[in-house]
Amino acid sequence: MTSYADVPARVTFDRGQYTFATHCAACHTIGRGDHLGPDLLGVTATRDHDWLARFIVAPDKVRAEGDPIALALRAKYKQVVMPSLDLGTGDAAVLIDYIDRQSRAVRETAGTSGATTTAATTAGANLTPIVDPYLRIQLALNADRLGDSRNDAHSIAAEAGKLGAGGAAIATAAGEFQKAADLKAARAAFARLGDAIMIYAQESGATIGDEIKVAYCPMAQKYWLQKGEKIQNPYYGKAMSACGRINATLPSLKK
Repeated sequence: MTSYADVPARVTFDRGQYTFATHCAACHTIGRGDHLGPDLLGVTATRDHDWLARFIVAPDKVRAEGDPIALALRAKYKQVVMPSLDLGTGDAAVLIDYIDRQSRAVRETAGTSGATTTAATTAGANLTPIVDPYLRIQLALNADRLGDSRNDAHSIAAEAGKLGAGGAAIATAAGEFQKAADLKAARAAFARLGDAIMIYAQESGATIGDEIKVAYCPMAQKYWLQKGEKIQNPYYGKAMSACGRINATLPSLKK
């Protein structure tokens, strides 16, 4: 009889790999570019874990809630809308873990980081379709009003979706602005939106426009983008419209 010592070691079953292969691989890759859906390389680092889990389990529900990232993805990948795959929270957890492990492996093989990968694929991108509606919001807040700002935030979220995973923070902040109930909440969301745009521009090398200036409010301790040298503070509006100073360069905001 054959000795147990001669029996091959049992192959470890990777549930995440199996779930990805049977439910996701038809539309997605990890590091091989967009397919019917987006390339998922690095998505665990650029999107909130809870958002990923919710979208994996119930994408139709997330879209129905008007989530800006989900709607932007639907607008970009018109050929295929992610269906409900009958996956539970446990399935989502192993999928997220597998995507994270595979993303790390791809980056180690390439000898680069996630930030560098994003920058390489988006270098030279023009952020005008995002910056223009952002500037309209900035002027509205400077005048102590919201006006059509929520529509402008919706436009920003849609354009951010076209940037892929790198635009997720911009889309999220724009979505928060759309939900703002008053000027105080809108100004807080606007600060996060501006930071997300500036961080993306720094990391990707994208252009924000030659006429665009970076301004800083020492009272609110927040930055914003505007046109021209005349300070138009969006955080204090008419009460302290001139409070602030022009910054020579984009600030270092990522912690």
